[in-house]
Amino acid sequence: MPTLKQVVDVLEELYPLRYAEEWDAPGLIVGDLHAPVLRIAFAVDPTMEVVREALAMSADLLICHHPLFFRPVHAVSGLDFRGAIVGELYAGHCALWVGHTNADCAYRGVAQAAADAFGLIEQRPLTPIADPKAELPVGLGRVGRLERPMSLEAFARRVAAALPPTRLGVQVGGELTSQISSVAVLPGSGDSMFDDVRACAADVYVTSDLRHHPATDALQQMRYEASLRASGIAVGQGSVSGRPALINTAHSAIESLWLRYAIEDVPRALKRSGVQEPVEMRRIERSTDPWTLSIQYDNQAGADSQKNAGAQVGSDSQESSGVQTAFSSGVQDGMRLAALRSGNGPDDATGETTSNGDAAGETTSDGDAISDTTGNGGTISDATGDATSDTTNTRHGAMNHSRMAKGRHMPLGAARDEAEIQGTRIDMDKSSQITGSKKVYQGFVFSVEDRGVLLPAHEGEPVAIRRQVVCRAPSVVLLVHDTVNDRYLAEREYRAGSNGFAYGIPAGLIDLGEDPEQAALRELREETGVEPEAGMMTIDRVGTFYSSEGMSDEIAHVMVMHLDRWHGADRHFDADEYVESAWVSWGELLHLPIVSSNSVIAVQHETLRRLREESSRKS
Repeated sequence: MPTLKQVVDVLEELYPLRYAEEWDAPGLIVGDLHAPVLRIAFAVDPTMEVVREALAMSADLLICHHPLFFRPVHAVSGLDFRGAIVGELYAGHCALWVGHTNADCAYRGVAQAAADAFGLIEQRPLTPIADPKAELPVGLGRVGRLERPMSLEAFARRVAAALPPTRLGVQVGGELTSQISSVAVLPGSGDSMFDDVRACAADVYVTSDLRHHPATDALQQMRYEASLRASGIAVGQGSVSGRPALINTAHSAIESLWLRYAIEDVPRALKRSGVQEPVEMRRIERSTDPWTLSIQYDNQAGADSQKNAGAQVGSDSQESSGVQTAFSSGVQDGMRLAALRSGNGPDDATGETTSNGDAAGETTSDGDAISDTTGNGGTISDATGDATSDTTNTRHGAMNHSRMAKGRHMPLGAARDEAEIQGTRIDMDKSSQITGSKKVYQGFVFSVEDRGVLLPAHEGEPVAIRRQVVCRAPSVVLLVHDTVNDRYLAEREYRAGSNGFAYGIPAGLIDLGEDPEQAALRELREETGVEPEAGMMTIDRVGTFYSSEGMSDEIAHVMVMHLDRWHGADRHFDADEYVESAWVSWGELLHLPIVSSNSVIAVQHETLRRLREESSRKS
């Protein structure tokens, strides 16, 4: 088994101490270099709670990003919490190693992990380090560009989705509709780097711990230079739009993204160094963000929030920027009121945003907007306020084609009978617009947002509605076929939705920036220990499907994977994940009680393929 000295040598090859800032002192803080290491725990901060969790899992080494000591100390005793932490580590025979600014600058370090999570390509260090030993560029921070430009608001939502939830959340400074292409990222306290960010001409700067005065000065200078450029005076970087906008994240949240790379890279480096014995890697998921409550104003920010503190939640008041900030209790009544104004039932119109940030009623992958704003049998009213009963139920039967006639509409309340109803005042050939959003719940896997949406009208002002949307990362669902033995991979695991041990096929969430096929291979390896041989696999892409068009933005990439040859690999489950898997015959698969819709789609696709294959053989 490796000694602590062997592990430390590997760590300081991955994250060289020479990269550290002069004021920083990373490296081994506590530990006996001769002690064996069988289990390593990873965390952001070496707090007392984190240390005790590491000891509870019998970790021999705790690797953290933040130092235990930022300043020189003259005593390590029980009179100080740091001394108590050192005492618990020694008593539990657990070492502590810290990768701080050295890990910030390293390849696949803290900055690159964040930049990768936010989808940046063509990356380079914000402030490079000249290291002749480095095979790839290293340095503090990262600068890159997005594969496709998007609005500042859409990119900010991408950043928020990539981070673990905290009370602080994510703050944004800048014009929300401005287009973002180039991005500078510096995890940790970053308001001392504004000059470097301006010099690299980034459209937005993602960092943490932005203080009032540096952030205000940066935004004021950004807007002033943009106004000069608009008047024809060449100054600063960029076009007539201001740069850089600012995105402020929780310090521990953005830096925790590095742990995913570290927990992969350390065991690989140990093997390369000659360590043959397996060392178990564990990640401590505990949040070390210091804040326990964030109080936000329900209506407009600043002075307006106090003046309007008693305003009705369902009102149409908006900020001058056009972004509505208020969603709180009573939102269902506001949604219902907005739906009645528009001449639609309360559950029919949606406003969801795809992963690229384009807003639409329901937006497909090519940007075409689709939404259902017909009646659902409820009592509705037209623009004049007259009420009528819409008896047409299009959810459970064929939609009357006349309702889809482009450009034809009349107030439903003015119709004498159903034959005269040609549509609503909503123009479904145009995209809807999300005007505001507030996260009302954040879990480990999904969040729930209250959204304000403007639906385009054929005539007059757009119609305002409210919707709640379950926001979730896209997923992969794969039916795996062993072509040599004609067997299929089936699974069984606990499903919270049905509160039972359900049968199904491999599936999982796609990490930010990950290709669906790569995500499928990763999930297959982690859940079942099956790894296809290179060049011995074909994939049928069945299609992409919304899990629930009206309630969730999750898109499932369904595919069938045909393996001509594969080998076994180590399985790695998430916390509280328990999966049984087995190879079964086609007949056995069809008899399993699989009821998940995306799994059923994959099985039906394979059924058709087998029927075509059988028909071809007979002919």
